Amino acid sequence: MYGLLGLSVVMIIIFFMSGLETQTFANAKEYSFPSFTNGLMYWSYFLLGFAIIITVLFALFMTITDFASAKGALIGFIAVVLVLGISYGVASSEIPTFFNSEKFGITASVSKLIGGGLISTYVLGAIAIVGILITEISKSFK
Repeated sequence: MYGLLGLSVVMIIIFFMSGLETQTFANAKEYSFPSFTNGLMYWSYFLLGFAIIITVLFALFMTITDFASAKGALIGFIAVVLVLGISYGVASSEIPTFFNSEKFGITASVSKLIGGGLISTYVLGAIAIVGILITEISKSFK
């Protein structure tokens, strides 16, 4: 882990010491940016992927070695997946019409994903609020 941290520091130093590139874009404006920008972005992608892999492997290892304590988290994960699936199934694929809506390129599948995301946000938010209320009410009776 310290090797990745050290390599990241070296990459950041290279980023700031590498100089500037100038590029002209379609609007005919010239923009200057550090020449090592792509290298640092790819390094960030690698670190993100590495963190995700390590996190998933650690979670699997802990689930396998101590299934009794992971049962609650597994039930919670399944509940969230069910809420997401039901929300997506209930969502409408109707494309909304509003001023300049064609500019966004919304298709039926994108509209269904957006609707499912909104519905699941509402449902999970309501579950959180109900949970908070139940907790506070039960505390007041103790």
